[in-house]
Amino acid sequence: MASKPHIVHAVPPELVPSTVPAEFRGLVSLASLKHQAYTVLAFQSAHGSSNTIVDSRSVARALGKTESGSAVVAVGHNFTAEARALLETAGVNAGPKRLPHH
Repeated sequence: MASKPHIVHAVPPELVPSTVPAEFRGLVSLASLKHQAYTVLAFQSAHGSSNTIVDSRSVARALGKTESGSAVVAVGHNFTAEARALLETAGVNAGPKRLPHH
């Protein structure tokens, strides 16, 4: 089953941590947020499970809802290799549990 993200546009950097789900707040570094505004893609876990997989189809759909060239913060559990590749191509850095910023 595809993971559907919660998407929030035009988030000032100081509000990004409070925009992502609580389980990911400690993973977002304010010091690394250099842009004036971000689109936040929060792929929340199903029923509080960290076993939720975020696939490339879910990432592609979410990226299709962002403005071209916008800075993106994406968080979630278990991104597939293909999902990470899509995010990296879009300028979002990959990490083990989250994909922090552009």
